[in-house]
Amino acid sequence: MDNQTITRREKRIRRGKNLGTRFDPFLIRSPKDFLMIGKYPCAWYRLEEDLDMSSVTLIMTSKIRFGGTFDGNGKCICNLKIRDVNSVSVGLFGTIETGATIKNLKIKNVSVIGASCVGVIAGENNGNIINCELSGVLVQGFFDVGGLVGSSACQAKIRGCVVDGTVLGNVNVGGIVGNNLVGAKITKCFSGGKLCGLENVGGIAGQNHGEIVFSCSDAKMKSQKVAGKLVGLNWGKVRLERDKFLQKHCDEVLIFTELIGRNWVVFGGSSNHD
Repeated sequence: MDNQTITRREKRIRRGKNLGTRFDPFLIRSPKDFLMIGKYPCAWYRLEEDLDMSSVTLIMTSKIRFGGTFDGNGKCICNLKIRDVNSVSVGLFGTIETGATIKNLKIKNVSVIGASCVGVIAGENNGNIINCELSGVLVQGFFDVGGLVGSSACQAKIRGCVVDGTVLGNVNVGGIVGNNLVGAKITKCFSGGKLCGLENVGGIAGQNHGEIVFSCSDAKMKSQKVAGKLVGLNWGKVRLERDKFLQKHCDEVLIFTELIGRNWVVFGGSSNHD
């Protein structure tokens, strides 16, 4: 960094402006500050105050493709409404791009309505969501509907997240993720509340092609076809932690029936379709 660049940086800091970089993130103290994300979707942000979004109705969130880092800093966004009923990829951050991160964020009393790929934090996740806690959630959509994100893909990682609320959809309805695709991983997550769908309903994921590790749910579920306490329809890997809750259901690392509604993974030359 040359002297001229340093001088410009110092001048901006003296004027109270941030650069939106890793070491100088944009600081969010109001709903108005939060809306900067739509203008600078690849910057670094840090939440400095709890935000009451009751006066803000977010629409067209499907157009946001977030490629930066958002540090919730343990603060809370509350009373949030997102209504984008005809769109795909609906959530607070729309689509989270590969390499982007949302972390340390609390969200309380939130309603999100979309068509498909619908979730509170994002409609589609290709990045990282870490240590986020959601309560008072209501999410509604048709396909790939999740409490945290609608669809998680590529090398996406979700770790240490908790969701409590109500998730309603038709196909692929999950307490954490509606559809966990190939390469995506969910680790040490928990969901509670209520889940309701026509097919493929799961406490962690409605449908799983990726990997789910050390996660559990006590959500109440309703489904006309396939439902499981962890996964509705499973094509991927599920690995359990040996705690008391899970020992009530099984004594093996890979399980079927109650925890997984329908399993299509082949083991030792045979497959389980129950």
